[in-house]
Amino acid sequence: MVLFVLWATWGSVGYSDPPVMIGEVLNLICESPRDPILLQKLRTALVSNPDDPKVAIGLVVYALGSLSLENITAAEAARQALLSRFPARPEARAMDEWDGLFRPCPWCGGSGKRKADLCSHCHGTGKCPACGGKGYHPLMGKREVKCSVCLGTGKCSRCGGNGRGETTCPRCNGTGRVVYPERAFRLYRAVLRSEVQGIHEGDTSR
Repeated sequence: MVLFVLWATWGSVGYSDPPVMIGEVLNLICESPRDPILLQKLRTALVSNPDDPKVAIGLVVYALGSLSLENITAAEAARQALLSRFPARPEARAMDEWDGLFRPCPWCGGSGKRKADLCSHCHGTGKCPACGGKGYHPLMGKREVKCSVCLGTGKCSRCGGNGRGETTCPRCNGTGRVVYPERAFRLYRAVLRSEVQGIHEGDTSR
């Protein structure tokens, strides 16, 4: 049930296709680890066979394989399913290295935000248009009154005085980090060689 709940956002799985067993797909992935079609078949097998004893290792392989292809959303969904359903299984140890598979996004410096176009309110000056950046309005004589638009700061109320707005970074989708695909792939291959080896040898205890 956990798999169905956590993966609901992935859309429907093609159950009209011939049933696929997790072990069979893992064997194929060992031969062609970079094949996204095989990872898709693994996802189908995992959702179709939630009680298969190989679900835990299947989730690890799917998470790391997806991450090596920089499909972070799918990878994170599989990781969460693994940690929710199998927190004490030895297969979950591969997730201990998860954070080390990411680096700060080079496009936004890790902030998750990018500078947008010039502010249309102040035209890039950063100054409050109502008071010209002074923060006040002169009255008769030497009297002054605080600008009600910027509340005396003199800064543009739309952009906060930086002359530009901000937008979500398109490279990292606002997360502030991106994948080290080569690191993810190395761990992915290591898991395939060590954990999936038992499946090749007929180990059905996983």
